[in-house]
Amino acid sequence: RFFPSMKEDIFEFCIANAECMTLGVRKQSNGMGGYILNSRWQKNFWLLA
Repeated sequence: RFFPSMKEDIFEFCIANAECMTLGVRKQSNGMGGYILNSRWQKNFWLLA
């Protein structure tokens, strides 16, 4: 396998080629409510829950 030289590129490579689903969740910080979801396929998806 080819691994890029930059650390950020290595992390992106690992995320893009992972066999499992990984989901990052953080609370919206600007007072609007809801959550920001990040996954392999979607970046900064806002969820009002």
